[in-house]
Amino acid sequence: MKPRGGKERRQHPRIPARIPVDVIGRGKNKIPAETEDISLGGALLLSQEELTREREFTLHFYLANLSDDPIMRRGRIAHVQSGTKVGVQFTDADPAAENAIWRYMLFKSGGKPAT
Repeated sequence: MKPRGGKERRQHPRIPARIPVDVIGRGKNKIPAETEDISLGGALLLSQEELTREREFTLHFYLANLSDDPIMRRGRIAHVQSGTKVGVQFTDADPAAENAIWRYMLFKSGGKPAT
């Protein structure tokens, strides 16, 4: 989404990606969701359930073809397109998770993933 001035505000490039995600809130309730896109800084999530009731949460997901280890990222709602479609900003610093996401982005965009 571009602001009125026409310049993109995003800090990180993103790619379209359908990745199953569990959104785990403070009460440990688990909401199944899926990414529409992902970047090093966050993701756009889609869900059949309302996501806006949890402002901060943990995202738990796997990156196909790259690792059997789960990725866990803390996040917060950055913007709401509807109650079931929200932009999430990652709020934790996790170099291993960022490296895995970067390798996934390279793999999905036709580049070779770094090892």
